Amino acid sequence: GRQVSHEAMMILIGLAGLLAIGGWSQPFFGDERDTLVYIAFGVAALVPVLASLGGNGATLIAGEAPVGIPPAHMIGALGSMLLFLAATAAGALRVIDPLDLIGTTADTGVLNLVAVAAILGALGGWWFWAPKTDGRLFSGIQGLGAMTLLLLGGVLLGATDVIAGFVDTPDVLLASADDSLGDAMIVLSMVGSIVVLLGVLGALGAIALAYVKPGEADDDPWGGHTLEWATATPPPVGNFAEPPARVRSEAPLLDETPGDEGGES
Repeated sequence: GRQVSHEAMMILIGLAGLLAIGGWSQPFFGDERDTLVYIAFGVAALVPVLASLGGNGATLIAGEAPVGIPPAHMIGALGSMLLFLAATAAGALRVIDPLDLIGTTADTGVLNLVAVAAILGALGGWWFWAPKTDGRLFSGIQGLGAMTLLLLGGVLLGATDVIAGFVDTPDVLLASADDSLGDAMIVLSMVGSIVVLLGVLGALGAIALAYVKPGEADDDPWGGHTLEWATATPPPVGNFAEPPARVRSEAPLLDETPGDEGGES
C-alpha cells in the first residue's frame, strides 16, 4: 500500500542524516564532548529514527500484510532499521557523561551496530531490486535465513559491546574485563561476529547460485508501486517501449489502482 505520510518520512530521513553528521564533535578539532550541543545532538538523533520506524510500522499495518513467510527484503529492511535504532539509542547513552561510556567497548558497539545495519539494509535492497538490476530473482528462503542471521548476529555483536561498556571494559582489541559480566559480553560479541560472517556468506552464496542457475524473474514479483516495476525484467534499452503515463506522485502504479486514494499527494 501507499506509504503513510510520505512527505513527513522524507523529512525524517533528512533530519536523521543532519543529526548524524558529527565532524564538528571530533576530538581532532577540539574536544567538545562535554558541551550541551554534543549531548543534545546525540540524544536528538534518536527521535527521527524512532519516528521513521513508527511510520514504516504504520504503513505495514495500514496495508495488506504478506501471507505466510515474510519476504527476505522485508526482514532486511526492518532488521536494518532496528539495528540502526539500537545504534542510535546506544549513541544517546554514550553522550550522557555520568555513564562514562566513552573509551569503552560501547564505542565499538555503536560502530558494529551501524555497520551490520548498513550491510543488512544493502542486502535487503539488493534482494528487492535484483529482478530489475540483475534480471534475476534471488532465493527467498536462503535470503530470509541470511537476513535473520545478520540481524541476530548484529544484536550479539553490537549490543553486548555496549553492555560491556557499562562495566568499563576498555575499547581495545582482545581486551579482558575486570568483571565477569564484561568477559561474558566479550565472548558473546565474538560469537555475534561469527554469526554475522555466516549471514554474509549465506547471502553471497544465494546470490552466486542465482547467477549459476538463473531462474525466471517476473516483471513485478513484489507488487511494487514505483515506475521501475511498470517495465519488463530486465528492462529494455530506454527502459520503456513507449512513454509511460504521467507521474503524479511517489507511487505512480498505485495511482492507477481503482479505489486507491492519495494520488495527488
